[in-house]
Amino acid sequence: MFAGGFGLPFNHSLYRPVEDWPKLNDWIMGDAPGPHQKADETPEVLRQQAQRISDTRAVLRHVVDQSRPDVLLVLASDRGRLFSAVQVPQIWIYTGQDELWGSSRLAELDEPAAEDIIRFKAAPNLAGFIREELAYHGFDLSYGEKLRPMFQPDYGLDASVVNAVRFLRPALDIPVVPILLNTQLQPMPNGQRCRALGKALAAMIEERPERVAVVASGGLWHDHHGSRAGFVDEKLDEWLLKTLERGLSERIEPLFAVNSDTGFGGVAEMRLWATLGAVCESFGAKSVTVDYFPSYTAGAGMGFAYWPGGSAGAH
Repeated sequence: MFAGGFGLPFNHSLYRPVEDWPKLNDWIMGDAPGPHQKADETPEVLRQQAQRISDTRAVLRHVVDQSRPDVLLVLASDRGRLFSAVQVPQIWIYTGQDELWGSSRLAELDEPAAEDIIRFKAAPNLAGFIREELAYHGFDLSYGEKLRPMFQPDYGLDASVVNAVRFLRPALDIPVVPILLNTQLQPMPNGQRCRALGKALAAMIEERPERVAVVASGGLWHDHHGSRAGFVDEKLDEWLLKTLERGLSERIEPLFAVNSDTGFGGVAEMRLWATLGAVCESFGAKSVTVDYFPSYTAGAGMGFAYWPGGSAGAH
């Protein structure tokens, strides 16, 4: 049963106190020159941005409460915690019984993982069902019965998963099915594949008795550690959000057919939003944008949306 959808951006500033943002900015920028707009983001402007995030978080938590999901299905990516160049799965799902966990800290900044470990229950029955059905529908996927990160063993699941769950549900009392899509290394799933995945997930959700809320955690525009670090393509972010408000996620598909340096980073992670849109639109739902603003200190577009749940069946 479909209980709604939630779209969250992913950047580390989103989940840190505003006092940490300048340090994180130094990390993401490297030697890139950065945009001139960053000079306008005074400490007061950053506090205002942090307040907007806090206000949005309150809205989305209220929507979660009203949606009453039994399970959160989280679409996200791995940024080098679970997997390394030894193995780069296109789609991965956790199907084990054990508790899920991950750190909000950054190994890249020598932050101890144990400073903040986020833990929540898995949903093995639903995850196992999805695994079997995706295989039946021709999706070649990897799955894990145990959570044993290969590259950063102390840090667990990607921060985009664990931070998103706590952002939406601080009590951490809703079981989670994480599905990780490759949005980091070529080749990545194309737009048609993402849409097909979303449609397939919708059919599975419709069949299940659990109330399932689907979450995408990734994007929006960013190019952290790249030559365009710090810049934000507001027009692209706003186009994406408006397209999803209209229930036209199929129009996002061609975005991932372009071979361009701008197709990495946050643009690549828009695959998660496209997949989420396909799920939610299968139930006739259109997105509601809660807020959007560019943060040049975070070097990212901060966009948040939700899709209302309903009783209509998938189509």
